Amino acid sequence: MVSDINGMSAREMVKGLIEGEAIDTLLGHSRGVSPQVMSQARAMGDYLRYKSAIGTTLSELAILVTAREWTQDYEWYVHQPIALKAGIKPAIADAIADVRQPVGMSDDEEIVYEFSMELHRTKRVSDVTFARAPKSASASRVWST
Repeated sequence: MVSDINGMSAREMVKGLIEGEAIDTLLGHSRGVSPQVMSQARAMGDYLRYKSAIGTTLSELAILVTAREWTQDYEWYVHQPIALKAGIKPAIADAIADVRQPVGMSDDEEIVYEFSMELHRTKRVSDVTFARAPKSASASRVWST
């Protein structure tokens, strides 16, 4: 048998997912979601969004790529105007929306776009892509910490 999590076997976990109970069990609650878990999740989201080492513009670009790759329309419609205000060109956002390769990106935008696309599509980042990222002045802060 696959190892148990909070007393649930893998079979029970799948059944729970189907019935919507597995998350509650994983969080140790019979009903609802742990306020502590949600508070920490919110804090992490705020940190990633507002204190990103790559800055707001590049962070919003990564969010747009992620929203499109995961077909998350809500995230797209929330973040597309934010990305435009942060400095992403409308033509770049339009290309991402249409699942086309954007043209006219800055070097930093191109690095973030390629890194994000490769990670989403292959679930990894090649050495070539990873090696390119630190060469960018603003993105290098991510790898130097």
